[in-house]
Formats: sequence, C-alpha cells, structure tokens
Amino acid sequence: MYDVLIFVLEVLGLSLAIFAVLGLGFVVYKCFTLVNEGTAKIVVRLGAYKKTLLAKKGSKLDNDDNVVELAPGEKEPPHLPGGLRFIGFWPFDRVYTYDFKWVKALSDGRLEDREEKGVDFTLVKDYVYGMRVLKAEDADLLHLSVFLTLTSKIVNPRKAHFNVNAWFNAFVSRVAPYVRDFVTKASYTVLEKKNLQESIFAALKRDGIIDELRENYGIELLKVEVVDIDPPEELRNATLEKWQAERDVERDKTKRLGSTSATLMAMIADQTGVDAVNLRAEFAANPNGAAKKYAALLEMNKDFIEQQIATDAGAMRRYYFTGAKGGLDLIALLGDVFRGAGLGGGRQRVSAADSSDEDESWRQNLREEYEAELEEEDEEKKKG
Repeated sequence: MYDVLIFVLEVLGLSLAIFAVLGLGFVVYKCFTLVNEGTAKIVVRLGAYKKTLLAKKGSKLDNDDNVVELAPGEKEPPHLPGGLRFIGFWPFDRVYTYDFKWVKALSDGRLEDREEKGVDFTLVKDYVYGMRVLKAEDADLLHLSVFLTLTSKIVNPRKAHFNVNAWFNAFVSRVAPYVRDFVTKASYTVLEKKNLQESIFAALKRDGIIDELRENYGIELLKVEVVDIDPPEELRNATLEKWQAERDVERDKTKRLGSTSATLMAMIADQTGVDAVNLRAEFAANPNGAAKKYAALLEMNKDFIEQQIATDAGAMRRYYFTGAKGGLDLIALLGDVFRGAGLGGGRQRVSAADSSDEDESWRQNLREEYEAELEEEDEEKKKG
C-alpha cells in the first residue's frame, strides 16, 4: 500500500513538472512575436497602447512613434535577431489585432474589395490602394464614377489605429470631396485623367490635407492617379450613337460636295466642248488662269451652286465668302475639285477646320486676285 502511494505521488509530481514546463513554454511563446520586413506590430497592455514593434531596414521609430529613416552612418536600435521581437509579459501584454477592409488596385487596372479579419500587423511601406467615387456630378449634372489609386504608406501605426476609427475609410473620405469638386468643374467630354489627378493632388497639398493625414492619422499620401472615369451605361450608348450620327452626317456632306462639284464640271465641259479630263488638268495646272478663262461660265452657273448651299450649307459653307463682291467662291471650289480634294478619290476636306493653312492661303490669294480682276473689269466698263 505504501509503495502504491509513493508511485502515485511520483506520477503526479512528474505530471505537474511536465505541465509546468509546458505552461512556462507557452508563456514564453506568448511573450515573443515575429514581425515581417516592412511591417510593424502594436503592443497593448490591458487594452491600452504600450509600444510599436518595427521591422524595416534603414528605419527606426522616433519619440512620437513615427517611422523615420536612419541618418547617414546611424545604426539601427538593438533588437533580437531577424524579425523576432519581445512583446512583454503575457497575459498583460499582447499584440493588437483588428479587422481590415480596403480596396486593392490590381495590376490590370481593376479595383477589388478586400476584407481580412484578425490582422495583427500594419504595412509601413508603399502600397497602392484603390478608391471609388460614385455618382460624382460633372458640370452637366451627369453622374460619373471615378476610379483612382492612392499610393501611400503608414508612417505612424499608433495614430492610424488609435487616432481614428477604421483608418482606411477616414483616409478616402478626406480625398473624395476633392475628386467630386474637380469633376463638377468640367464636363465629362473634356475631363482628362492626367489633368484631373494632378489637380486633385495639388489641391490636397495646397489645403493641407496631405499634412493633416500624416500628422493626425499617420498616413502619408504619395501619389494620386485616376484609373478611369466611367459614365452610366445609357450615356455610353448615347455617346456612341452621337458619334456614329456625326460620322454619317460628315460622310453625307462629302458625298454631296463631290456630287455638286462633278455636276458643275460636267456643265462647264458640256458648254465649252472641252473634255472633262483636260478641264481638270487645266484647273490643276493654273487655277487662276482657268478661272479667268471660264469666268463667264462660272458666273452663269453660280445659281446652281448657291442652290446647293441652301440644301446643305454645312458641306458648302467654306466656299461661301464675303468680300468686295461677296457670294460664292467658285474658284476655290473648282480648285479643290480639280486638285483632287473633292473628287477622284483624292483627299477630301469637309469643313474649314479640316483645311490646312497652306490650302487656305492658296484659296485666299485666288479670291483676292479674282476680285481685283472683276473690279478692273467694272472700272473699264464705267470708263467705256
């Protein structure tokens, strides 16, 4: 009986020793943590902030817990090997954990919502976050969706987690009003991504928002980029329809101009007996001389062209001018026709905006010379 009691006591003693060793090992384990490079962990004691554990080469924490770069020749503060760091005495001291929701900018330009629970670290290196600003009204009161990326980093984990609730939401809420403000100043049709992002960043800097984010929330905003400006689907469809309609109108104007010019050329060829090919070559070689030669016929056929102006002023508008005589510039019209600008598969110009400075100068010279000749003829008639 005595031997059995001794055996039981020995077993109990051994078990207690094992439990004591395991318990001590567990406590020691809970007193240390691994901090990955480029991250930091916050230690709280009984729920209150105690310290920040940092693992970032070439950096240290200053007296206000800001992550700052080491001065040239300065050594890192002493710490355990690698990323091993001492937390404190468990269960009083522990690593702070939180649930994190953010928007990640993917490499293909898409933005993706992310959520992770029980996160125990904070990034202290550059990271590209995504941001959406929905139903931002432009100058035409059109609701647009603006997608941006915000390159930033946490420079003070304590401020980011304890000076504001959900630092990422607070971060984007300070930037969003500036996006909306600049969108309202312009129409969607003239908004440019580069100009918009530069204006937003400059305004954030000018109004002290970037400094505020750093000083109050421990967030450093490095860059703002506009990824996309997306109108509602109905506007995309309407814009496409408008673009197609404008192309159809321009194509119709070009067709009408060619038809009118070809008819006029045929009329002159029929009235003179000159082959249309030779007529074309004659105007191409010396437009002013040919215009003078066929001046009477051009004047006689002017009514036909002016009727076409009434039919389609858009296509013919650039050939109608006001000057000493006013009226239709037939020389410029035929000059374009026979030089291949309106017929024969050559380059076609539909509006004044499409004509080059050189072509406009050429037409202006012809106009001036033609008007001068008409004035001389009028003076001679008066004298006669």
